[in-house]
Amino acid sequence: DDSYPRQTYMGLIRDLKALTPTVPVMGLGRITDPAEAEAILERGDADMIGLGRSLIVDPAWPQKAQAGRASDIRYCVSCNTCWKTINNNRHMGCDNNPRLAQADELDERLEPAPTTRKVAVVGAGIAGLQAAVTAAMRGHQVMVWGSSDEVGGKTRLMAQLPLGESMSSIYDHQWITAQRLGVGFQLGRMATAGDVLAWQPDTVVLATGAQMTWPQDLPAELQNLGMVPDLRQAMAELLTHRGPLSGTAVIYDLDQ
Repeated sequence: DDSYPRQTYMGLIRDLKALTPTVPVMGLGRITDPAEAEAILERGDADMIGLGRSLIVDPAWPQKAQAGRASDIRYCVSCNTCWKTINNNRHMGCDNNPRLAQADELDERLEPAPTTRKVAVVGAGIAGLQAAVTAAMRGHQVMVWGSSDEVGGKTRLMAQLPLGESMSSIYDHQWITAQRLGVGFQLGRMATAGDVLAWQPDTVVLATGAQMTWPQDLPAELQNLGMVPDLRQAMAELLTHRGPLSGTAVIYDLDQ
């Protein structure tokens, strides 16, 4: 998963290839980018590249790589949802491919809408971006409002934390795709109802996320004093520190 280094097994595979000079050896294990694969082959560390989860996320990975369209690839984030769903006797799932196993999955094309509309999307996180891309693929005119200067929402925060960097590939891909489809963006300030209605949309998609719930069995005054930050606030604060901190961290988990 994402806690392991990229190209996880290439050291072992390189040693194996040196010991088996007459047998073709395949490189595999968190190789998700065509540049990584090409470098392995050029160095002679392996004779071919094996893709598993990368093809679940984007079955057109080889065609896009061959055509020099690496920026159009939907990348694997090594979440392992695919094999977890299978192990639980469910249909395979993927956190980063919303059309997994559908008939039009390969070329990512949707049927044109019978009537084109103006679609306003409020929220520029990965949910809002996916809604915008889907609507634009069907031929609608789309405008996205986001309070941050950059797209990605809370996923951008996660991508800055240790072991989360690969999550940035989700909103990077959505951003590139949305721009290619002509989606408009108004970023950097909180949109009001008047801002959205002034654009005269036919429909509005609210994708502004949610607020975290305060535990009912903790005194409300602690919330008002700001003594107990929610997890998102705590993670944002951690990013301001560049080294280990002394003391004890306590996490109150409502799922337990």
